[in-house]
Amino acid sequence: GVSVKNLLKLGKSSAGGDPTLHIPAGTSKIGFYCVAWTGKTTKVKFSVNGTEIKTISPAANSGATGNAPYNALNVAASDYYEVEVSATAATDVKVETVDGGTDPRALFVGLKAIAQ
Repeated sequence: GVSVKNLLKLGKSSAGGDPTLHIPAGTSKIGFYCVAWTGKTTKVKFSVNGTEIKTISPAANSGATGNAPYNALNVAASDYYEVEVSATAATDVKVETVDGGTDPRALFVGLKAIAQ
């Protein structure tokens, strides 16, 4: 395994998480890899100003277990997502785990703001 860079973990000890991403003006979408906890399912919702813009259901990953640095985590092309945000000004995107899975934890790798 290799130490994972640019990693965001939502949740802790089977509890959900809800960070806010501050993205720069001119961002048309955010791109990232996302996986659910090993052997589990989860749903992750993205919203801007209280309006839902997308919900994803990432697949479980056997490397998403234990604690950082998650050296056994391997992501595939199918783990890649993009969320359109069309931010003409700097914007906050709320990311939160929601009901509908067996465990609210998720790992994000390689978060990137993509310009228009």
